[in-house]
Amino acid sequence: SKSGYHAKTSVIVSQAERYTEVLRYRLHVSRDKVRSIVHPQHHRRVYVSVRQYAYNLIGSQFACFDHVINAESTWNPRARNGQYYGLGQLRQYIPDPYRQVQAVDKYMMTRYGSPCSACSFHLQHGWY
Repeated sequence: SKSGYHAKTSVIVSQAERYTEVLRYRLHVSRDKVRSIVHPQHHRRVYVSVRQYAYNLIGSQFACFDHVINAESTWNPRARNGQYYGLGQLRQYIPDPYRQVQAVDKYMMTRYGSPCSACSFHLQHGWY
């Protein structure tokens, strides 16, 4: 029935909203510092921080990715060092920090094969 559909939809939306609030609480971020993604179970948009977005994108090698980003920019998407910009200190400036995460991931995969290989290189040389 139509009323059953609406009841189920409102439950899904409220679950997604609770999921968003839990993420915000765990990550200590305000609503303006998060971005929407599709919740994997409820297919609803929820909001996550840049770091949580990277964790969701990178998966099991996030600790390696996190080490490099923290060393390069301390997770500041506006960081600049000479001709290098953003989270991963890439040559091209990308204003959107979520796209920066994607670009750094692509760079690490293309140049080193994985975030952990990039991290290993970074630990040996102080740059990647």
